[in-house]
Amino acid sequence: MPHPPPFNTNDRLSDWPLCMIEAGCPKCEKRTVMPISAMLRGKPDARIMDVARRLRCDRCGVHAAPVFLCEGFHRQGGYGGPSPGWALELVPSR
Repeated sequence: MPHPPPFNTNDRLSDWPLCMIEAGCPKCEKRTVMPISAMLRGKPDARIMDVARRLRCDRCGVHAAPVFLCEGFHRQGGYGGPSPGWALELVPSR
């Protein structure tokens, strides 16, 4: 797996427009992948860490954990698709 570029906890969504946020629910185990470019449309440019800490599962309402900043659309390989890129854990598992 490639190494991620330097990350600062004060980085904003606009600093990573080609990346994805992957959020997992510790209760119902749902996984959601959101393109940062879509998160920026029509919304203020927020700090990535603030966004990551506020994310909640749309199914059960629990705070998301773990949350990753990902280079590509998925963090793990498999199913014959493209190899995963780098991923940074923003919010650890609970």
